Amino acid sequence: MTAVSSRESRQRATGKGSLVVVFAGGGSGGHISPGLAIAERLAILDPNSRRIFLCSQRTIDSTMLTHAGAEYVALPATPPSASPVKALSFWRNFRESKSLAYELMLTANVSHVVALGGFVAAPVVAAAYSLDLPVTLVNLDARPGKANRWIAKRSTQVLSAVATPDFPNFSHSVIGMPVR
Repeated sequence: MTAVSSRESRQRATGKGSLVVVFAGGGSGGHISPGLAIAERLAILDPNSRRIFLCSQRTIDSTMLTHAGAEYVALPATPPSASPVKALSFWRNFRESKSLAYELMLTANVSHVVALGGFVAAPVVAAAYSLDLPVTLVNLDARPGKANRWIAKRSTQVLSAVATPDFPNFSHSVIGMPVR
């Protein structure tokens, strides 16, 4: 008997084999715009693919994604804070965002996660990791932040838009900034 990943067993159980990709990131246009560029290219390469953005509840995310006609779900994720009250809120929102992402990945039969970095991507990657889904981190900064360093450890592949001189072995390759 051959071992199969949970993703493969879900595809067999549902009979679905089409590509479903989650793009995780948000909070600023800096995460959304490159994600849209990648998603639009994927739509050209595979018109039958489904592309779902998991983003923050900030207005910039919904405005950009609505304008692009993208499918998205806003998560309650918030950035971490040193304030005890905000830290508690961060962990509560992290758990809720992870749970929502987990359920969506199961019901949508997600094939792959593209993490675009930041506080929204971390709980989504945690959910993907627990489901044994492949994750590609697209690091957009020359100095990866704490979230991206955490995400990289749980990613199948790490790509960087720019060189990361302070972290020479951070990414598998430098791909340039994805632009629309």
